[in-house]
Amino acid sequence: MWRVAALVFHSLGFFDVGLAVFTGRLAYLARHIVPCGPRQAARTHEQWVEVLRERLRPVRPAAAAGKQRRDAGSADGKTQRAQRH
Repeated sequence: MWRVAALVFHSLGFFDVGLAVFTGRLAYLARHIVPCGPRQAARTHEQWVEVLRERLRPVRPAAAAGKQRRDAGSADGKTQRAQRH
């Protein structure tokens, strides 16, 4: 089971966090993180930016990822994709 700690920001509201995410201002968000616990307190600013980047990475559905692998492995994968669109 995955265990991921919550992120707490000081002096930012919900809208501020959302706007910073959508505009890619991860360094700005990292400056406002409140470390919760000794492991989080030990992180540098750059590490916080990387944590945010990792958590905001797009997630593709497993079925779509498997389908892309099958298409890429077939000789006529491009044709199959073109016919679907």
